[in-house]
Amino acid sequence: MKLLKKVSACLLLSLLVVTSMFSTTNRAIKHTQKIIHMMGKVLTITAVINPQ
Repeated sequence: MKLLKKVSACLLLSLLVVTSMFSTTNRAIKHTQKIIHMMGKVLTITAVINPQ
């Protein structure tokens, strides 16, 4: 189950990198919001599969 935490940490890190790279354009901001929304779904599913 530590693997899931590592995966979500890597996803969040790459999300931060992408956000900082593309935060200048409006289209990228919308894209980032989509990614954040998807990340929320992934984390929710992870929490359901792997309750603390």
